[in-house]
Order: sequence, then structure tokens, then C-alpha cells
Amino acid sequence: MRSIFWKLLAISLLTGLGTWGGVPFNSHASAALNQDSEDTSRRGKAEVVIIVCQLVGTGTPIGSAPYNVIVAGVSHSGGGPAVQVGSECGQALASVLSAGFRLRDVEAQSSLIYTLIDR
Repeated sequence: MRSIFWKLLAISLLTGLGTWGGVPFNSHASAALNQDSEDTSRRGKAEVVIIVCQLVGTGTPIGSAPYNVIVAGVSHSGGGPAVQVGSECGQALASVLSAGFRLRDVEAQSSLIYTLIDR
């Protein structure tokens, strides 16, 4: 019951972020790999970082509260800062955003999938 609550809370927060920040939600996170960037001086294609985050319970019994949101997977199309699997999701997103990438898509399923492209 608690895990459903946390998943619903995460989806609600992402929906609010999408509404407030104008972030488009779609099921084609990998489609950004082939989209052109506004800054075409680098190679004509946008560099893309896809970060998959997952809610993990760290309490006893295993999988119960308290919860952390960690990086479960990362994919790069080229450059971008190094993001380690198992690191904190918020820190990973902050690192990529501070490197000049912007949030392109967010998808919420059993995990959160962030697609970021360079500016």
C-alpha cells in the first residue's frame, strides 16, 4: 500500500512539474535522439542523456520506508557529464542540467525516465 502511495505521489509531482514548467510528457523518450538541437554548431544533432530513476526502499524489512530515488540506468548519445547507476537521481539531474542540458521529456511508468538534450 505504501509503495502505491509513493508512486502516485511521484507521478503527481511530475504532472505538476510538467504543467508548471511546460515539460511535454510522452511515451517516446528515445525519439529525442534523432531531433535537431537549436545549437547545430556541434554536429548538427542534439546530444541526449536519458536517465532512468527508480524509487527504492532502504528500510527494514527490505524495500520499506524510508525511500530513495536512485539512478537505475543511463544512456548517452555522445557527450554529457558522467552519471553513475546507483547515485541519487536528483544529483544526477542537477549535474546534467548544470552542464547545459535541458529537460525534454519525462515519462512515468514503473520508473521515471528523464530525457535531457543539450541547448
